[in-house]
Amino acid sequence: MIQLAYMSSASALLSRAELMDLLTRSRVNNERQGVTGLLLYKDGNFLQIIEADEVPARALLQRILADPRHTGMTFLLDEPITRRSFPDWSIGFRHLSDLEVQGLPGYSSLMNNTAAPRGLDDARANCRALIEFFRSGR
Repeated sequence: MIQLAYMSSASALLSRAELMDLLTRSRVNNERQGVTGLLLYKDGNFLQIIEADEVPARALLQRILADPRHTGMTFLLDEPITRRSFPDWSIGFRHLSDLEVQGLPGYSSLMNNTAAPRGLDDARANCRALIEFFRSGR
């Protein structure tokens, strides 16, 4: 099993209805493929964590890479895992507001500008902190 994480920017801002449509379809597909994870969205930027056996995880990643709704993908994590962080979430979702991100462990300004992250090691550490925060149910 592997865990993948990436950040990207939306090609155009998504409405709440568009986000809900994306989530509904993703949840059905992810359940069928045994994929779990988390999707965060803020001001046109995504951070997604994908957990699955390697073949379905890489297949999903290829579909995401081909999706024209986002651009500027930056990979943060691609590593083997022994247990899922989100075993019950076919795709957990959180639409983040400015108030919510204040004090959110691991959150950084990278999610506001994914085009050129300066410190990839810091971004990875922040991503792991976010995973732990949401995994613990907070």
